[in-house]
Parts: sequence; C-alpha cells; structure tokens
Amino acid sequence: MSSPIVAPLDGYFYDYRTTSSGGNIVILEHNISELGGGALTYNDKSVTKFYTWYLHLWDDETAANGTSTDDLVSGYTKGDAISRGTQIGVMGQSGTTTNTHLHFEVRIGTNNSLEYQTNNPGSNQWGFNPHLNPMLLFAPSGYTQSLSQSAGTIGSTDLTFDYTINDDDYPVFNTVSALIRNTMTQAEIASHVLDLNQRTGFDATSTDDLDTQVTSLLHIVSSLSPFSTTDWKTHFIVPESWLSGNYDQGYELVMTATNIWGTSVSSKVALSSMPEPAQAVSLFGVIALTSAAMRRRRRQV
Repeated sequence: MSSPIVAPLDGYFYDYRTTSSGGNIVILEHNISELGGGALTYNDKSVTKFYTWYLHLWDDETAANGTSTDDLVSGYTKGDAISRGTQIGVMGQSGTTTNTHLHFEVRIGTNNSLEYQTNNPGSNQWGFNPHLNPMLLFAPSGYTQSLSQSAGTIGSTDLTFDYTINDDDYPVFNTVSALIRNTMTQAEIASHVLDLNQRTGFDATSTDDLDTQVTSLLHIVSSLSPFSTTDWKTHFIVPESWLSGNYDQGYELVMTATNIWGTSVSSKVALSSMPEPAQAVSLFGVIALTSAAMRRRRRQV
C-alpha cells in the first residue's frame, strides 16, 4: 500500500472510478501523434488514441491526507495534461483480488471492451476488442525464441509444438498459425491463426467464450511449469482431426509463432508418408520395366 504508480507516457487524465471487480481505477488517454506516431489503421478503423488503465489501486477513504490514490488525482479533471513520470496512484488490492498488485491495461481506440460493446448496443461500436499487450510500450531486449514439435504422431495423435523464449517475465508471443500447404506448388490447403491482440481465431464476444478455446482447432496450452529461471514455455496443439484428410499427398504443416515485436520462428512437419510425385513416377517405371523383363524371360523359356 505504498508503491507509487506513475504515468509511463505523456497523456491526459481521463477518469478515476471504482468498480466491484477492478477496485479503484485510474484511466489516462494518450494521443498517438503527440508520442511521435503516425496515422494508424487498426482492424479497419482509423485510430488516433489509446488508453492506459491502472486497477486495484489503494484508497484509504480519508480525504486530503495526501497518502492515497484519491488525493493524487483529486485535483485533475478530464483532459488535464499529465507528464510521464507523474505519480497517479498507489498500488493496492481493491476490488476482486487476493493480493497487492497493479493490473495494467492498454486499450487502443476505445475504452469499451468487445464484450461491453456486444452487451450494450447503444454504445460506441468499434467491432473489435481494444486490449493490447502492454509489453508493446517497451522496447524489446535481447532474447531468443524457438519452436519445435515435442509430441504426437502423424496420422495417429494430436501434435504438440513447444514455443520457448528466454524471457522469464512474460510469454511475449502474440500470434501462432498452423498452415497446411502443398510442398510442390506451395498452395495453401488449410490454415488457422490465433492472434492474442486482435482476438483472431477466438470468440471474444464474452469472457466465458474467450476463456474456452475450441480444441478441435489449433489451441494453446500453458506449460505446467512456465516460470523458470531462464525461459517461458508454451504448448501449441494441432488436433489430428484437423489434419486428417491431408496425409499422403505431398503436404506439409508449417507452424509459425510471432512475438509482439514482429519476430517469427517456424517449424515444419511433413504430412506425407508416401514418395513425392516425381519419385512415385520413377518407382512405377522401375516396376513396369521389371515386369516387362520377367515376361520376356518367360517367353524365352
């Protein structure tokens, strides 16, 4: 109940509110152009602002004693400028939480979550969930990441791929995709993409639906021991039922994981257990020649 919470970027005071789940909340508004950014189109919408949220803050409910969040923001009204580094709150555990921590969010374009938009038709409808990974506000540090198959058998069981990044603080992958393609023509046969920011591949119209993944498609499973001294590991599962029908045809599965800063790693698995078409033709020719030679021997005898 003493750790100071400060504004990470220049912005404007937007609101101080209290909810049953989020507790005491401070919201700041930030103009992209004022922070050096250019025109931005996000999910087909022109975006000029984003918002930072600070939840579960401490308020001692004693006015003007200068020690809690309400005193720090009581002098602000909506639109007042707040400089980077200005204290805007005190870490607490208000609302629905079991320990003291800061719940920090970044929302782009609008403050209204997709769930709120869906449940309130009269609200400003952006049509997408505005939540972004807060790590986008920070420059990437030195890291390595890898992706490889760790379990499963082609044509028999689901395939498991392990994504590992040597960052023990946060699983910064943002997008994972499964692509089945023809190895001869590179034509796409089937694909599925999960994007954590834009909610592609997820049903984000309600919290319950967002938390319930469709296991018949590519899905994510946390490692049983994600916290280590050196890295963070996550499992990607590709169901056998999704792959079935694409075996023995010269196809391959290409798995790609991309972190929030746009760096990707890939892993490929052959889905064909038969010879490639050119090899199959050659093999057929050998069989035909052998058969013809045997017939000639029989006629000579």
